[in-house]
Amino acid sequence: MHGLRAQVGYVSLKTKHMEKMAKNFPSLPGFDADFASNMDEDDSCDIVPINPLEEKDRQIAVLESKVKRLTEGESEVSCLKDNLAKITAELEKVKSSYKTSLKKLSFTQKATEKRILESIANPEGFTTDPVLIGVFSATLDEDEFKFESESGKDDSNRSRKDTFLKSMEE
Repeated sequence: MHGLRAQVGYVSLKTKHMEKMAKNFPSLPGFDADFASNMDEDDSCDIVPINPLEEKDRQIAVLESKVKRLTEGESEVSCLKDNLAKITAELEKVKSSYKTSLKKLSFTQKATEKRILESIANPEGFTTDPVLIGVFSATLDEDEFKFESESGKDDSNRSRKDTFLKSMEE
């Protein structure tokens, strides 16, 4: 029993009772005092009977609370998944709208460039369509221009806007 007590910490009810009795009634000199010598002074040896049904009810209550927390967490996860699906769908709509806007802007830029070139060729073009320059300037972006610092110019590296400005100069 002492080995089991040292390894696992198991103490039988009989041993607890004998230790309590040895504490309350010390052995007489010359008699075996095995229980008194093996006792720890800070170890409480109170024997408290536990009803097995109460123990099981307590375990069931603990497990039910865990199940309740897990189901709440599961409902939270499903709610987050639904929100993620909605946000993903909205993101796809915004992406497609953005791509459509870029295509429309590109088309407007190209059409405006052609109209400006036609207006430059025809001296009366600016007087008949004064809004053309405003539309063209609204579609321009500084990032679209690629200015070269080198003196040698390579037409293959020029941006579409540079090509347009070169054609306007001509």
